[in-house]
Amino acid sequence: MQKRHTKIVIERDEVVVLRRAPQPIVAWCPECQRKTQTITAMQVAESCQVDQSRIQEWIQSGRVHGRQTPEHGLVICLNSLDLPR
Repeated sequence: MQKRHTKIVIERDEVVVLRRAPQPIVAWCPECQRKTQTITAMQVAESCQVDQSRIQEWIQSGRVHGRQTPEHGLVICLNSLDLPR
């Protein structure tokens, strides 16, 4: 009698997602009339789990303060945004 051998191979893939807290940029906020900490619209969208068009709606409605900068593009004032800092 011949012995049967069964070989079982288990492959395992692992994905690690690292998220960094947004690093604030100090910039002038015309609505607050002072330098404030700001983050990019993309960072706000990721933090709030919304798309960037929603951020544009928030700016147009006055819910958040946003301004265009040459260095960073659209930045959002953290004073106007309720995010953990």
